[in-house]
Amino acid sequence: MKKRWLGILLTAALVAAQPAGVFAAPSPNTNINFDGGDGGDGYYDDSSTSRTTGTSAAAASAAQDITLEGTSTAGMTTIGDTKVGFVDGDAATAGLPSQTVEAIKAINAGTALSEAVKDANLSGYAALTSVRAFVMKDAATNQEKTGSTTVSLYVPNLLQNLKNVQVLFYDNHTGIWSLINPVNVDASKKTVTVVVNGSGSMSVVYQR
Repeated sequence: MKKRWLGILLTAALVAAQPAGVFAAPSPNTNINFDGGDGGDGYYDDSSTSRTTGTSAAAASAAQDITLEGTSTAGMTTIGDTKVGFVDGDAATAGLPSQTVEAIKAINAGTALSEAVKDANLSGYAALTSVRAFVMKDAATNQEKTGSTTVSLYVPNLLQNLKNVQVLFYDNHTGIWSLINPVNVDASKKTVTVVVNGSGSMSVVYQR
């Protein structure tokens, strides 16, 4: 009888101890951060909030369109005898080499600039805006033209203290990607003023 009671007591003790073992198990970590591992040179910055401060906050925004200062997204404006503006849709890439079209698509999808464009040294640069097709025409004839024209771009996510803000430009006439040093960068007004020589595709970029 004594053995029987000992067995019952032992079983009861084991049952009582089991929930304590369950509650003592470690809880899962809900603060895990996943890194895309793409070098962070595209539009999107998946940095944690604690790191997204100062200049890096610019990259935290999704891709944004540049516009000509004082016009709508699809607007055109006349500067002297030259009409300038942006075009979208099929017209934006009509007639461009396939490799250029692929580069533009890659940049707009968030691919690192140095990976998307192979014929320009873009190491360390990140895009502030999407790539948009820019058109320059003669105001009288409405025919495409070349020649130095100063345009002021509105850049919605331009911040103070961004390093080495440049305009990445694909020149339709030369078929070359290059970085153009702006005439002026005004973060308070969100504008970048640059001299362009004809139609092409452009994005405002900065150096990390």
